[in-house]
Amino acid sequence: MRKSKILMVTICSNRKNKGGVREYKKELSIFSLLPSYEKKILERRNQAWELLKSNESTREGMPIKDLPYNLELKKGPDFGGSSSSRYMPAYKRYSGRFYNEIRKEINENEWPLKETSHHVLIISGLYGLITADEMIQLYSCHLPDNQNIEALWKKNGFLTNLIIAYIRKFSILKVFDLTAQDLYRKLINWDRVKKKCEVLHAFGDQNAGPAVLPSLGIFAKENLLTESEKELLKISSQETFLNGYEEIKLFETESPPAGYPKEESGKEISIEEESYTEFKNTQFERTEKPNDQTDISHHPRDILVTSRGHNTIFGKKITEKKDLPNEVQYIIDNISLSNDVISVIFGRFRSKGPKTAEFSVKLFEPKESQGHINAKLSGQGTIGRTQEISIKVTKGMEKIVYWTLIGILKEKNCS
Repeated sequence: MRKSKILMVTICSNRKNKGGVREYKKELSIFSLLPSYEKKILERRNQAWELLKSNESTREGMPIKDLPYNLELKKGPDFGGSSSSRYMPAYKRYSGRFYNEIRKEINENEWPLKETSHHVLIISGLYGLITADEMIQLYSCHLPDNQNIEALWKKNGFLTNLIIAYIRKFSILKVFDLTAQDLYRKLINWDRVKKKCEVLHAFGDQNAGPAVLPSLGIFAKENLLTESEKELLKISSQETFLNGYEEIKLFETESPPAGYPKEESGKEISIEEESYTEFKNTQFERTEKPNDQTDISHHPRDILVTSRGHNTIFGKKITEKKDLPNEVQYIIDNISLSNDVISVIFGRFRSKGPKTAEFSVKLFEPKESQGHINAKLSGQGTIGRTQEISIKVTKGMEKIVYWTLIGILKEKNCS
């Protein structure tokens, strides 16, 4: 049983792995952990089952009961029945964008959502609320398939009551909301939850809704699942985390504040889009040069350098370039040679990293029109080895600046 006082809440995915085993392990279910709610949970799941099987639940004009994922759905013990079916833990069953990012580039036998010491709960259109370990069948059920599905889980604050009961049982002190989509986030009355513990909602600076799921997956993998309870309790509102897609920032408000993208009002939201553009970490190589080039200054420029009030691997907050060690100032000076670089923002840092005394920086290939280039600074800091950096640049010039900086940093032995 997990003993951490940290809880992460996310959503299911439409993309799922097929197959499974016949054995159902009830002890892994949410209603086993909250036995006083078992009867009510099974009642609501059966109502969701009936809605899924009705002709009124449709997707693109087709009854969802006829979708391939739903053809072998049985009323097994996960619905309080006795029919035999095939089961797989949720952390294995779901394979959408959030889950794929968590599993990317790790050993095939590693399952971060299972191995984490922290609690993870998943909101599902069919199951309501499940643990990451819970045994589930292959299914497809989105909230927009039938408006009564959403109403079912919101009625009398049912899902909110479950989360609060879970928080009480495991003495949860902090919740990270990684739901991404308004439709699922609003199934929970977060004001009630915040009366029991601290809640931080995660938003991206470039995407909203389903499009931010890959970034949230990276955020969960790199900054939450393997961190200690002590470190996660230190995280506060307004903290920023960088990854290869975009910046993830945490807020106490359940809606993104001004300046952050919002989902389109009235737009039907799906859990999982079938395709998305993937931006991978790249090495400092390129077979062709850009046709255009950013203007290069002959001398370092005075640009904004700050950690926005956060601590860094240097054991202090950064408010200007001179707060940095000389060798890191040298790197910043070379980054500032591109006239399209506006500022350098220091984000989250980690104690882990390459065991080298010299500092070096690695850039991540940017997405067009996002206005920044993410990077990681590695070296022997005072209290850490890896520092996340966001290089703010002129919008529309991201990739040109990216390749220009790669050339400069290689020439100056900073990469």
